[in-house]
Amino acid sequence: MSIKTWRALIVEDDASVRGLLARCVERAGWQALAVASADEAFHAFASGRFRAVLSDVDLPEGRDGVQLARTLRDVQPGLFFLLLSGDPSNEERARAAGFESFMHKPFDTAGLVGWLRSLRPPRRVSRLNSVLVLEDDPAVREFLVHYIDSAGWAVESARNGAEAFRAFERRKFGWLVADVVLGDELDGIDVARTLLLKEPGLKVAMISGVPGVAERVEAAKVGPFFPKPVGMGALADLLGLDAARS
Repeated sequence: MSIKTWRALIVEDDASVRGLLARCVERAGWQALAVASADEAFHAFASGRFRAVLSDVDLPEGRDGVQLARTLRDVQPGLFFLLLSGDPSNEERARAAGFESFMHKPFDTAGLVGWLRSLRPPRRVSRLNSVLVLEDDPAVREFLVHYIDSAGWAVESARNGAEAFRAFERRKFGWLVADVVLGDELDGIDVARTLLLKEPGLKVAMISGVPGVAERVEAAKVGPFFPKPVGMGALADLLGLDAARS
């Protein structure tokens, strides 16, 4: 099979998690093949090639996810890896082995979809047609990502300031749509200010359902404010998401 095909191999022994991962992969526009063990993963590589491997660290029998990733990295250089685990100690072990992309279980589905989409070339060349959604509420984050994606724009998501900064290190965005109040040391205004210093051409829209926040946004002069629940028509007008409203 041609390596130009965007295929992801999922290695997860829990059937329900395996199914959820497969749905995320397909939603990101990839083809998914899901297996339950390291042995099955090796058989899959014998019959086809993949662009990415999403693997649980704690696999039954034989090699665990980190050992599997090391072996597959030698078999096919250039693979993208995402390791997942419910054990926080596995993150340090994965990074020590050279695998920087790691998600804790239960994982953020919108974040996973965004990670996969970030690996593919953007559908539009212009950075103006790309949006980073910074939102700590999973339901709101997923809704915004789906809405913006339906307009054909490149969109990624972040749950906190650290994830937002890492996203901007990977690529450029034309827009930041950020919740003001985040469950983090940095709030959305702090993140927006920092990114505007690094990316002077960045456009920002702030959202929040917390009373009194609008005045803070206005004083910060980082961008327009939209109260929650977000009026999607007004947001579409601001971003120019004509396709999303048709």
